[in-house]
Amino acid sequence: MSRYEGYEAFYKEAFARVLFRALCITGNKELAWDVAQEAMLVMVERWDERRGRTFDDNLRYAAGVAGKQALSARRRIAVQVRTLIQLGGWREAVAVPFDVEVEFAHDLMAALDGMSVQERAVVVLSVSGLSTGDVADALKITQSTVRSHKQRIRRGLDLPSVVLALGEGDA
Repeated sequence: MSRYEGYEAFYKEAFARVLFRALCITGNKELAWDVAQEAMLVMVERWDERRGRTFDDNLRYAAGVAGKQALSARRRIAVQVRTLIQLGGWREAVAVPFDVEVEFAHDLMAALDGMSVQERAVVVLSVSGLSTGDVADALKITQSTVRSHKQRIRRGLDLPSVVLALGEGDA
């Protein structure tokens, strides 16, 4: 029996889910891809000890690794953005999530901190341009739930740029 027997099948089945978790946290496709790949590398390194576990258990583990790495990466980005803002009030567009201005990226990252995973996913997908229906399909929830999340998020935020990005007429 090969040391990696079964890993390829796990990777094919789990990678998209791990990537989605990373995307919901980071809000950046390239960063999420890197985070998900790193999480899957951790899995391959631990495959000898994890091979006998259920798919769901291994998926939870890989998604947990990705979540921790994504939060860490997001914190690093937030520090970099804050530093850029503090250095002479720099406000040019930079390559941050969704190619938005620094202020918006900073507001969005701050807003994500106090939200549930599902609320973060609604924000990230909505701000990236998906319709309420597309967000509902992606998260496998109803459009009504998406609208409820958006309404609750808008009420709880004092961040006009994020509120506008969520779409005012969608509640």
